[in-house]
Amino acid sequence: MVRAVKTRQCAGCGEYRDAKEMFRIVRTPEKEIVFDPSGRMNGRGVYLCRNNSCIEKAFSRKGIARSLHLNLQPQTESDLKQLISKEMDGIEE
Repeated sequence: MVRAVKTRQCAGCGEYRDAKEMFRIVRTPEKEIVFDPSGRMNGRGVYLCRNNSCIEKAFSRKGIARSLHLNLQPQTESDLKQLISKEMDGIEE
């Protein structure tokens, strides 16, 4: 039996890709904003391609805040950028 591939839209570039190839940020039911490296956390999620240009576009165009239905505080946005940057260091482009 062949499983369907879960495709998700990037909040930066708008392209659809396999969800496993993307970063995920989640708004938990407790209204916390967290980076979800496993891609399995409960809550409303937003997906980003694993490249710097998409990540920058998503933050500058407020795509993440819009997808999560909230306003990101500057400190939260900074923390997310740091987490994503750490994760990017492990990926060879």
